[in-house]
Amino acid sequence: MKLTRRETLALAAVATAAGVAGLPSIALAKEGDMIDLLKLMNVAIPDKVLGDAAAKVTVIEYASPTCPHCADWSNNVLPPFKEKYVATGKVKFIIRPFARNTLDAAIFMLAEHAAKSVDGGATPAPADPSAPSAETSAEPAAPADPGNPSGLSQTAIETYDNVLSAYFKTQQEWGTASDPLTALKTVATQLGFSDAAFNEALTNQELFNGIDAMRNQAITDINNQLKPIAPFLAEANTIKQAETVSPYVWFVATEDENGNPAVGSAFSVATDDTSTLMITSYNTVKAGAVNPAPPLEVRKVQESIPGRVVSFDPDRDLALIEVQRANMPVLEWATDADQAAALGLRVFPVSGLGGTGAALTSGIIIDQSGAGLLHTAPIGDFMQGGPIVTADYKVIGVASIAYRPLGFDPGEIHFSVQINSVCEVLMECGGGARKKKP
Repeated sequence: MKLTRRETLALAAVATAAGVAGLPSIALAKEGDMIDLLKLMNVAIPDKVLGDAAAKVTVIEYASPTCPHCADWSNNVLPPFKEKYVATGKVKFIIRPFARNTLDAAIFMLAEHAAKSVDGGATPAPADPSAPSAETSAEPAAPADPGNPSGLSQTAIETYDNVLSAYFKTQQEWGTASDPLTALKTVATQLGFSDAAFNEALTNQELFNGIDAMRNQAITDINNQLKPIAPFLAEANTIKQAETVSPYVWFVATEDENGNPAVGSAFSVATDDTSTLMITSYNTVKAGAVNPAPPLEVRKVQESIPGRVVSFDPDRDLALIEVQRANMPVLEWATDADQAAALGLRVFPVSGLGGTGAALTSGIIIDQSGAGLLHTAPIGDFMQGGPIVTADYKVIGVASIAYRPLGFDPGEIHFSVQINSVCEVLMECGGGARKKKP
């Protein structure tokens, strides 16, 4: 396998963000990015640096021995990478534990024990589990390398990596065993561990705590890196969960002044034991503001409920309709503080039309003023009058294609009144209760 220089320099192989995303991930640095080296190298377990400590490029891998993607990386990608870049002094390589379970932790504890045994004069572990093990060694202890934070020699670090490599190569054997601990011990025995050494390695509580701390630190760092894209992840999830708001939002079907179909959406804002009040777009139901009014229904999949216009606010493109159904669910409004700080927020207009009884689009609030909100979310005729909600499904505004507070059509972006505007003309809102104005 050939690796280009660009690919190699980009490899900060977080080989198991598998615990986060199920796949090995590679952190890509943009040209000119500055890395906080003190923070990067400040970890619970001192790093074992393989290769020339003076190499200008550092590659850090976070590995999980039970992860099949990590095994594929270790078995097929890492050997030629080490040969081409680590062995030639171009890159120094560090492998860090990302223990997703106790088996992962156990394997790193065995590798740590083997490495320290080398520098302590005990038998070095063979590079391959099929190689014969020796009971004793006449070789003197390998000298510690001060260029490594761990204080371990290159021989000890190679032993550490060899133990991990052996477990990656045999993952299909111990990883599927009915008794995984015994299977781990079988591999350890092939690597030269005695029963006493195996048990001693796995009872190092301080090391276990350090491995756990390394994983938690890695998760924290990954989450911090994901913060800039969190709104986009939330957007996809919110749109997929349209059924969450379906009970609150209905499709509106009526006629305009010429008898042509007029459509929109409506959502419940107050309910009692006899009826429910809903907000919709005046543009949809304005023919119902005069007598005789055309028929008006709110619909949900196969269900229809007759309604009537009880009040309206043409300047804000708002109308209040009443349907004769009691105790319908009411969608929660965003707090006054959240409504006041809406600029830059990602929002979701909701229609009452869709396979789950609702459908959402998304956009960002790009301006906020006394006129209301200016946002980028697409809105069609069938969505006008529906709620505009936040990522946690709180109503922050009312969707409109006709509200033009500045006297012109803003084009593909839209103005919206904030939900509290409903309380200025159409409803009385106070003490947590809402009702239509007399």
